[in-house]
Amino acid sequence: MTRIRSALMTKIAEAKTTQTEFARSLNVSRAQLLGVASGKLLPSLSLALRLARRLGRPVEHFWELSEVGIRARNSHSRRR
Repeated sequence: MTRIRSALMTKIAEAKTTQTEFARSLNVSRAQLLGVASGKLLPSLSLALRLARRLGRPVEHFWELSEVGIRARNSHSRRR
């Protein structure tokens, strides 16, 4: 499991809510939330900020800057 997915699942369990309800609270679908968590989707700035706030983590937890551009921190591909 990725760091983001792990943090998300922990936060959802602590909140005693479902993945769908948690996603709705962020104004995204469950599929979008899990796509970001798995690294398949790069979150928008708005979503990254909302996630960071809900998870109590800095926004840099979701993105990293590299010489080739911005990519999801848990992404396995070279460039998105």
